[in-house]
Amino acid sequence: EGEGGGIPGETWTQPNGQSLRMTARAQGGGSVALLLEDVTDEIALARRRRSDAEALASLLEGAPDPSGVFAQDGDALHLNGAMRAITGFDTAETPSLDLTLARLATVLGDSEAWASLRRTARAAGMEPSRNETRVELRDGTAWATLTTLSGGRCTLALGGIAAGRDGSDGDSGMPRMNAATG
Repeated sequence: EGEGGGIPGETWTQPNGQSLRMTARAQGGGSVALLLEDVTDEIALARRRRSDAEALASLLEGAPDPSGVFAQDGDALHLNGAMRAITGFDTAETPSLDLTLARLATVLGDSEAWASLRRTARAAGMEPSRNETRVELRDGTAWATLTTLSGGRCTLALGGIAAGRDGSDGDSGMPRMNAATG
């Protein structure tokens, strides 16, 4: 059965690169109607989007500072390794922005700064424009920036805090969050 409500279907890629989708629909009297449509552009767009998403994830992973991108519903689209090291989230987890901010407050302190970012993110979810909010942490030696994007998505980036490979957050020697304790 196919994706369109039980309608059987298949997609074929031709030697010339063209992609065709065949769907069959039962008709009265035992006959079957076949629809053959060119979905080459649709498939190329899906591949391009997947490639773009992989490139952006690779770019985020290469960044030394902890960062993450969150969807409109607040779920993480991507947390880079530095952010995962500090928060203790496993790569299989997709934590919400609220949970990420709560973990950061536990590990880095200054809960009012994180609460301020949480309020900003919630308010910005209703605004279609880009907005950036920066809060100072550790007496100004570190900071967090929440950038809201159109469509309710947002990014969270930390500066002055580099996740160390030894399990510390790098600059302060503070232990990273252990998923079992947070």
